[in-house]
Amino acid sequence: MPDNTKKFKRYVRGNEYVLVKQGVSWPAFFFTFFWAFYKKAYKLGCIVFATLLFGQYIVAFFIGFVGAIMGLRIGDVSALTILGQYAFFILVPGILHYKGNKWVEKELVSKGFTEIDDNGNFSNVCRTNNIEKCPYCDNPLPDNARHCPSCGADLSK
Repeated sequence: MPDNTKKFKRYVRGNEYVLVKQGVSWPAFFFTFFWAFYKKAYKLGCIVFATLLFGQYIVAFFIGFVGAIMGLRIGDVSALTILGQYAFFILVPGILHYKGNKWVEKELVSKGFTEIDDNGNFSNVCRTNNIEKCPYCDNPLPDNARHCPSCGADLSK
């Protein structure tokens, strides 16, 4: 029987907990930038939105330009352009489908979240990265922190 506890990684920042599914994400494939915004990965969502919005024009221009150089008829170039745009609209969600959860993890870490294990303890990843911890509550601290974001302890002493 498969171990279902390994399907998610757990991240914590103060009293805020986030689960990130491991592996591929079908919602990321079908809902693209909406999925990224829902996961609070706003930077990723904006990049995907801009890529989908402007990428189709870049693909159309490139195919049209190459078709003109090769001397193709307008009908052939139009068909290739449409096929290229369809391929683009499958490729971008496909990449997000495979890499989306990893990118969400990176964005969470950049926002100050720390990975924890199944028991609520900080993972070995946290310990090996020399992250400074609060002496009172043992939660990770942001760089140059004067107060612990979890327990509020004064660390300026």
